[in-house]
Amino acid sequence: MEDKCKVQPPSLPVERVVVDFFDAQEAEWNREIEIFLQHLEDDLE
Repeated sequence: MEDKCKVQPPSLPVERVVVDFFDAQEAEWNREIEIFLQHLEDDLE
């Protein structure tokens, strides 16, 4: 029963950096999508 360590949430600094990077990347994509959709709506009007 030593697998319990693998179930714990990320605690290593490297894992945290990777998670932060993906969060930032996702936020950037969301902004890009918002801008794209806004341009699309403007074109339809």
